Amino acid sequence: MIDFPWSGSHLKGVHSLKTSWPLPIPFLILCVGCAHLSHPPKPGVGKYPEPGIFQKWCRNLAGFHPFAGKAPPPKAQALVRVGTVRTVSKDGSYVIAELDPGMMVATGNFLLVTETGGEPARLKVAEITSPFFVADIEQGSPQPGDPLRQ
Repeated sequence: MIDFPWSGSHLKGVHSLKTSWPLPIPFLILCVGCAHLSHPPKPGVGKYPEPGIFQKWCRNLAGFHPFAGKAPPPKAQALVRVGTVRTVSKDGSYVIAELDPGMMVATGNFLLVTETGGEPARLKVAEITSPFFVADIEQGSPQPGDPLRQ
């Protein structure tokens, strides 16, 4: 018989450990290898049954939590300066503005004028001829020289 260091031959009076200990090692290796070959069970079939009444009840209670199932609110992005108001129409319905170098706007974009003495003005881009564009005044009264932010 072969004397393995883990077989327990150095232990006196432990004969069963000497003969049975090396045998489970190949058996365990075989079992672990077979466990990786099986496919995961489908929900509700086999090893993992459908959730019981208690689990369904707890899941329904989770809906009463104030933050349950809600995505976090979007983070506010800083306004970026995109241009400057150059001219305001006599009737106050539109402005002609110049884009800052490297900035772009698209037709339909909303812009804010925050440097006026009163409330901020809101503009909607109507027509673009780079580096100038025309924007309709939707709210407020912008002045020439005011910065535009998007």
